[in-house]
Amino acid sequence: MIRFSKKLKYAMVVLFHFEQESSADPVNTHAFSEKYHLPEEYLGKVLQKMAKGKLLDSVQGANGGYRPARPVSELSFGEVARVMEDIRRVPEDASPGLCEASCEFSCGCTVERAFAQVENELYEHLHNLPLGSIMKQADILV
Repeated sequence: MIRFSKKLKYAMVVLFHFEQESSADPVNTHAFSEKYHLPEEYLGKVLQKMAKGKLLDSVQGANGGYRPARPVSELSFGEVARVMEDIRRVPEDASPGLCEASCEFSCGCTVERAFAQVENELYEHLHNLPLGSIMKQADILV
């Protein structure tokens, strides 16, 4: 089973919030933390990472905070995962780890290539999975 990090889950909470609220007003870390009962310091790091990854815009000033950089429903799950989990496509010419050392398993290189293929297919699926469709399934979008 694939397990996603708490960072990614918190990022999804933030994005789902913006889709539900449909307000252009920025929301600060404290407000998110209070509303969703999330640890403020950790959430602050998540929001900063989302802004650095261009998922959110950071608004400075007394009424500052964060808001989506573009419509949330247009993002893909893969885009969010790429920013939060640093998920990348495995390059075609990447040398498999098991093959670099003198491999005692004759199937090692084959297994590495198989895992690379699975990772790439998963990456493609996540990249093509729109948040809008996930939100519709979760009854977030009307």
